[in-house]
Amino acid sequence: MFVVYHVESTMENCRYQHRGHAVRKAAKLGAKYAVASLEEYNKDVVKMVTKVNMMTGKEFQIASNTPAYCDPSCESYWSM
Repeated sequence: MFVVYHVESTMENCRYQHRGHAVRKAAKLGAKYAVASLEEYNKDVVKMVTKVNMMTGKEFQIASNTPAYCDPSCESYWSM
């Protein structure tokens, strides 16, 4: 499995079974997109960070590219 992702935000765009399909999709999207195997993406591209839950005060691990509205350490998560 191969992932096409935005280089700056590391947000996943799409997944493909074949590297060739992923490379063509990244080329269509432009220079700000790259391709990595799923294992490489999860291991090297997206890092886990430790944050503190805004309501409970407990620490937790979350992917570095998680949007604020999905992150329990952010006010926007709790205000929806």
